[in-house]
Amino acid sequence: MTTDVVIAGGGPNGLLLACELALAGVRPVVLERLPERAAAPKANGLVGRVVQALDYRGLYELFSGSSTPASWAPRSGAGMS
Repeated sequence: MTTDVVIAGGGPNGLLLACELALAGVRPVVLERLPERAAAPKANGLVGRVVQALDYRGLYELFSGSSTPASWAPRSGAGMS
């Protein structure tokens, strides 16, 4: 198997990145240390550019459960004073 890109983490961002790269003809491999899906979310929901990318692909409603238009925050509140 030939790999062009290695992605660390099989969360929403890693999987979406892998799909986008594959659509562009790049061969990604996703490495995930957990043997199965975590019972509790580890991220703070769908945020940032992943929201925009999901909406672009017509997947936002499926993942968010909301039919309202997708919006994304360009900055996180983490570490801001």
